[in-house]
Amino acid sequence: MIQYTNQKLCTSCGGRCCRNGGGIYAPEDFEELTFNSILKLYYENQIMFYPVLDSENARAGYILRVPQKGCEKIQRTANPEKGICAFWKENEGCTCKDYRSRPKGCKLMIPREINGKLSCIPLYGENEAIKEWLYYEAIVNNVCYYLLSLSRPEESFDKLQCAICGGKCCKNSGCYFSPKDFRNISLEKMRAIISKGYISMTFVPKVQTGLEDDVIIVKVRNKYADVCDMNPNESNGGCILLEKTGCSFDDDDRPYGGRVLVPEKLEGKTCTRGYSFRQCAEDWLSYQDILKVLYGEFLKKKVEFEGIC
Repeated sequence: MIQYTNQKLCTSCGGRCCRNGGGIYAPEDFEELTFNSILKLYYENQIMFYPVLDSENARAGYILRVPQKGCEKIQRTANPEKGICAFWKENEGCTCKDYRSRPKGCKLMIPREINGKLSCIPLYGENEAIKEWLYYEAIVNNVCYYLLSLSRPEESFDKLQCAICGGKCCKNSGCYFSPKDFRNISLEKMRAIISKGYISMTFVPKVQTGLEDDVIIVKVRNKYADVCDMNPNESNGGCILLEKTGCSFDDDDRPYGGRVLVPEKLEGKTCTRGYSFRQCAEDWLSYQDILKVLYGEFLKKKVEFEGIC
């Protein structure tokens, strides 16, 4: 890669671009991109999650940037904050002395001087980055949602905001159960509940959780999905319990994943999961023996929805 850095011009400029945001990373800047490696980089203050906006000024996805001083490391609004790059120091400049360790967005920044005025030309900006990060979107989002969920309140859904939204998340998929939603988790009890037809079992891949194995979890079934849901990320008619007036469950009986959904207008068109795949998988980990037996029993069964009672 061509080195565009011009130390003389950068010194004269004083790091104007560095004082207006952290550099943009490309996937190629990292040796590996897994759930756990991204989580480690976050805790080491090496990255921040930065939203890229679509044509309607709503969040379209996250890219990774260098953290910014005085700013949250997970930016979630439609107008992300701008702060001084965490790698930049007054009178010292960039602390990444090894040029190869700098983000691609910094390495492809061309300092120039026109009519005595200094400015930079970015050859790798947000539009270029989002295309390259698209392949890693699921991993990046799941780490981000996991970190956000660590500070979520136990009850966070907002009926007023849900009414304004019209239940877009419910029209996309049923929410996820926690083991604490059930009084008794035994083979017989879970078999009886699943037989009612409003519950699905599905695998969460280890790539989305950072755990050692794929984990079977329990969620509200989608209208056109089977009890053993092979494609949980597909809409399949949306949540089977969604009625014209909203959720079939009373507020206190909603699955934990539904009770901690966070409707935030600034998030865009969907809610933020307050119950991450990582947390859900961890919670169901000790019940895998029961769920594996049930998954085998219901794999080829056609189960009709009989209601929640």
